[in-house]
Formats: sequence, C-alpha cells, structure tokens
Amino acid sequence: MARRNVLLFIQRGLMLFINILKYISLFLIISIIGLYSFVEYRIFQFNKNSIDIIAHAGGQIDGHIYTNSLEALNNSYNEGAKIFELDIRETKDGYYVGTHDWKTWAQQTGYSGELPPNLEEFKRYKILNKYTAMSFEDINNWFLSHPDVVFITDKVDKPLKMVNLFYDKSKIKMELFSKKSMRMGGGIFDGAMANYYSLSQITKTLLVKYDFISMIEFFKKNISMIEF
Repeated sequence: MARRNVLLFIQRGLMLFINILKYISLFLIISIIGLYSFVEYRIFQFNKNSIDIIAHAGGQIDGHIYTNSLEALNNSYNEGAKIFELDIRETKDGYYVGTHDWKTWAQQTGYSGELPPNLEEFKRYKILNKYTAMSFEDINNWFLSHPDVVFITDKVDKPLKMVNLFYDKSKIKMELFSKKSMRMGGGIFDGAMANYYSLSQITKTLLVKYDFISMIEFFKKNISMIEF
C-alpha cells in the first residue's frame, strides 16, 4: 500500500512538472512572437509622409525599379516620399545623368552603340520605351520645383564636382564609398554619409542593404534613416 502511494505521488509530481513545462514553453513562445511583432512594427510601420521612407533610384514605377526616371520621381512623391536617392553616372562628353549603370541603361533602352553615350544620345532614348531619362539639369529642375524633398546620390567619387552642380547644398546628401571621396566630402559639407565605416562608428546616418537583425541594431544606435 505504501509503495503504491509513493508511485502515485511520483506520478502526480511528474504530471505537474510536465504541465509546468508546457506553460513555460507556451509563455516563451508568446513572448518571442510578441517581441518579434514589436520589433517588426518599429521597423516597418512607417507613416506615409515620414521622411524615413527613401525612394531608391527614384522609386518604383508600374512595378519597375532602377529607372531613375522623371515618372518614378513623380510617382514616389505622390505616394508621400520626401527623400529621393538617384544613381548618377557621367556621359562620354562629361555630363552627369541619372542611371544605375550603363549596361543596365542599354538594356532598358535598347541602345546598341558605344558606352557610355553622350548627353544627346542619352536624352534621345526612352527607358523601357516610355519613361523619361533625366540629365542633371532635369534633376535640378525637379528638385527646385519640389522644395520639401532631399536628394541623395549613390556612390559619388567626385563630391566637389557633384555638390557644385546641385542647386542647394543643404538639400543634398552623398553616399561616399572610398576613403578618398570621404576626405573630400567631409571637407565640403556635413551631408557626406560615410558608408565606409562600420556600424559601431556611426551614430546617425543612412545605411543600406542590411538584413533584419542588423536593422534591429539601428534603433539601439540612434540611426534615423534606413533604405531598403
């Protein structure tokens, strides 16, 4: 009888222990889901008119990306974007224009001549047969007509030349990817963004193409702008 009581006591104890483990596991699962949801909300819940949203390469237009086109800029602005990143390249005759790279531009336009083209050739071709390619003069005019936005350039190697071409030095920020360009950019204005340095060396800047875990670190380090 005593042995039976001992076995029954042990059995009940094991059942209680198993139930406690179940509740602990359930609590941990709910906590993890809640934490993930909170972090996901902090990262992805942007206000439509927030400057946290950056229109990369002018933003998408009709599902197309990397057009750097007038239509993409207008579409993104109408959607509430206030910061616009454009890819800038130099034509054969020394003019800056908006395009991601010349190989991509040739594919987008059907151009089969020598690369890079000159400015006249660049302006003559439509992107994907319908979107308007932009010279730096066109870019300046667009930003002049939209005074509430900021211009970000991608991978600038000649920051002094670039900043002197733009109409308002306070409205332009540059992504500088080499020590040389950063030294030049740092001497021009405070908008040069040092993507060269590691996350721990930056307190407030734009960083691009980081994964989800790295994005969580942005909030710990007071980084205000994220580009996707």
